[in-house]
Amino acid sequence: MEQSIINILNELYQKEKHISYIDRNESPEFTPFRFIYTNEDGISAILAFFLDPNESHNQGDFFLKSFFKLLDLKKELLIECDSVFVTLNKHTYLGRRHDIFLEGYKNGVVQWVVSIESKLRGAYEQENQISHYIDDLKRYHKENYFMVFLPVIEKKPISINEVDWDNEVKNCRAVIITPTFLVEWLQDCHTENKKINQFIEYFKEFLNQEFIMSNENKSQFIPNLLEKLDDEERRNAFEMVMTAIKNREEIYRVLAEKLEQSLMGKLSSSEYQDWKLITINKNGDTILPIYISNDKYSFDICFESNGRTYCGLRFKDSVNEELKERDNEILNKIIIEGADRATTKYPIWFYPNYPITDKWNEKSWTQLASDVDSVTKAFWNPIEMLLDGLNKAESGK
Repeated sequence: MEQSIINILNELYQKEKHISYIDRNESPEFTPFRFIYTNEDGISAILAFFLDPNESHNQGDFFLKSFFKLLDLKKELLIECDSVFVTLNKHTYLGRRHDIFLEGYKNGVVQWVVSIESKLRGAYEQENQISHYIDDLKRYHKENYFMVFLPVIEKKPISINEVDWDNEVKNCRAVIITPTFLVEWLQDCHTENKKINQFIEYFKEFLNQEFIMSNENKSQFIPNLLEKLDDEERRNAFEMVMTAIKNREEIYRVLAEKLEQSLMGKLSSSEYQDWKLITINKNGDTILPIYISNDKYSFDICFESNGRTYCGLRFKDSVNEELKERDNEILNKIIIEGADRATTKYPIWFYPNYPITDKWNEKSWTQLASDVDSVTKAFWNPIEMLLDGLNKAESGK
C-alpha cells in the first residue's frame, strides 16, 4: 500500500516536472510584454490605462463602459458621469492601498466607486484586507460601491468573512474575475486606432500565455492518472491520497502552528522578548503573511509576498504620527545590506533569498513537515538581523 501511494505521488511529481520542462523549452511566441514591468503594479497600470477615460488611448469611456457591461453591474453604477478618476495605489483611511480605484462624479458629487484588487502575481492577502477595502469604499458611497477581486484562478478572498463576501456578491457589490475575463473584455474592444488594437492584441496574448494556458497545461495529466486505477491496491492508495487532499487545510494549519511555536520559542528565549508573533497565516496554501510586533514601535516586522517572499519593517495601519516621526529617526540609522528602496509603508524591505522560503510552495510545506528547524532558521535569520540593526541604531553603536 505504501509503495502504491508513493508511485501515485511520484507520477504526479514527474508529470509536473514534465510540464515545467515544456514551459521552459517550448516558450510561447514573442510578446513585448515580456520586456515590460509586469509585476502586479505593472499589470495594474496597464488595466488602469484602459479604464481611464482621460488616458492617451483617446477612446474616452469606451473601455470603461465595456468593462462595466461585462461585469453586469447594477444600473446605479452605470449612471452617466461628467468625470471619472482612476487612481493607482489609492490610500485607504487606514493607510492601506487599493490597487486600482475608480470614482465616478456628476456635478462634483460622487456617484459610484470601484476597487480592483489584483493577486495575479501571487501576492498574499493581508489580514482583513478585502473587508477593509469594502469598508473604505462605503466611506465614498454607501450604496454604489463595488469590489472586484482578481486572482489567477477563481477563488474567494480569505481576508473577509465568507458570509460577508457572499452577501456582497448577492447584492451585486462584489465579484471575482480572472485573466479569462480580461481577455473576454478586451476581445470586444476593437477601436479605429491600429496602434491601440495592436497593444490590445499583445496584452491579450500575454494574459493567455502567462496565466490561462499555463493553468490549462498543468491540468492535462490528471485524466491520464485516473485511467490507471484498475488495480485495487492503486485504488486504495489513491483513496488515501484523496483523503490527504481533502484534509489539506487542516494539514496546512498544523504545519503553520509548528512554525508558529518554533518562532515564538526563538523570541521568548532571546533578548527580544518584547516582540510577539501576532499573525501567521493558517487558512490557505501559504504560510504568509507573518507579522511580529512590539507595542513600543510604530512598525511591525513582516514577511509578505509579491511573487517572492520579502521581509522588512512595515508601518502599522493605525499609527500615531508622533511615534512614527520618532521611529523614523531610528530607522534612518539602520543599515541592511541589499535592502531595496524604502516606501512610505515599508521603510526597510528586502528579499532574504532563502530558496526554501523565496517562493512558498509545495516544497516549502514538505520541508516544514520534515525539518521545522531549517525553515525556522530561514525566517529567524532576517528577523534577528532586523532586530540587531534596530538595537544598534537605538544604542548609537
